[in-house]
Amino acid sequence: MISARLQPLVAFVMALGPFVFPAFAAEQNQVPTREGETWNWRDHEPVPSEVQREEQAQGIALPNGQQKKENDDVESLYRQLMKNNGQQ
Repeated sequence: MISARLQPLVAFVMALGPFVFPAFAAEQNQVPTREGETWNWRDHEPVPSEVQREEQAQGIALPNGQQKKENDDVESLYRQLMKNNGQQ
């Protein structure tokens, strides 16, 4: 049983409980500005279509033939790497 001296303290804490705990719960529901690969609700790493659009807007995009050749070269290197590591 709770001693007579602690009863007012226990009653006070129990009376504050409903007011204090929702405040902590509200803080936990805030959306972080960065979590994993997302930063301000955008992917941290750009996707190829976004990069191509920005390059075209800046006038530095490669011609389609050259871009395809570079993509094929990268794909070939990737296949060689996977083959050498025994993953293909």
